[in-house]
Amino acid sequence: MRGILLLLLVIGGGLWGPFWHRYPRLVVTHAQLLADMAEKGRDLVVVGQFTAASLPELTYPLERALAFEHETARRTGSPPPTSLAAFSRLVAAYQGLVETLDDTRRQPRAAQVAGRGALDATVAAIRADADAVRAAAAAD
Repeated sequence: MRGILLLLLVIGGGLWGPFWHRYPRLVVTHAQLLADMAEKGRDLVVVGQFTAASLPELTYPLERALAFEHETARRTGSPPPTSLAAFSRLVAAYQGLVETLDDTRRQPRAAQVAGRGALDATVAAIRADADAVRAAAAAD
């Protein structure tokens, strides 16, 4: 019986180990990509080139980040690592920005230009959230 339990622990550790070994790099990569894409989306609005065709480029990283967040939360249970909680805040902020950008593209150009300050502030907050994920992953 002890041998079977030991074997199950070794197998279970082998399945969990690779993920948790890669987790810090993966969460930081996702965070960096979301911050970069937030800047790109904002820049496309600023220059008047954000269209419906631009949206999938911003939503695909969001879909991947949501899937990563869900899978990691499933594997960790409760309480989640600090970095995952920070990542969840980042994902929510990015999702809000994508919705805002989609709404903004439908507005007249003058309204888009007038809303630049708010977009800049949102992107700066997303960049700060990504930095918080990086710091939390290093500390986890």
